[in-house]
Amino acid sequence: MKRRRGEKTPPGWLIDRDGNPTRDPEVLLQGGTILPLGGDVGYKGFGLGLVVDILAGALTDSGCASSEEYVPGANGAFMMAVDIGSFTSIEKFKERVDNLIRRMKASRKAPGFDEILMPGEPEFREEERRLREGIFIEEPTWREITTLAGELGVETPPCQ
Repeated sequence: MKRRRGEKTPPGWLIDRDGNPTRDPEVLLQGGTILPLGGDVGYKGFGLGLVVDILAGALTDSGCASSEEYVPGANGAFMMAVDIGSFTSIEKFKERVDNLIRRMKASRKAPGFDEILMPGEPEFREEERRLREGIFIEEPTWREITTLAGELGVETPPCQ
């Protein structure tokens, strides 16, 4: 609508195809993009937060964040199962997602970045590193763990 009206967008909404911030909606036709979650104005982030509050608060009886019914410390959770086969074949779905990931990772990187990571990828890499190298626990903490374990009759491996 902004482009059709010849109007500029608010700051933080758009970047051009080179990753530079811009207020010119014409960049969308030239390889630019809308920033995730609406940039500085966060309108998409607000919408996502609202949906989460409705599904994990109102639906679960934990109460919405700003309601009188909200239970401090409550942790309502919403889970949903989708039968992919009701929409498309599993194979086609996996192929489409794999292609999407490949396209995202092949995108031009912002200055100063060498790689585009997908959600969960840093955590997966850290898990692999910890399985390979172990998890560092400082000596005083390890002594507390082994002392408590000994009191409870639980064997602990030697510290390496």
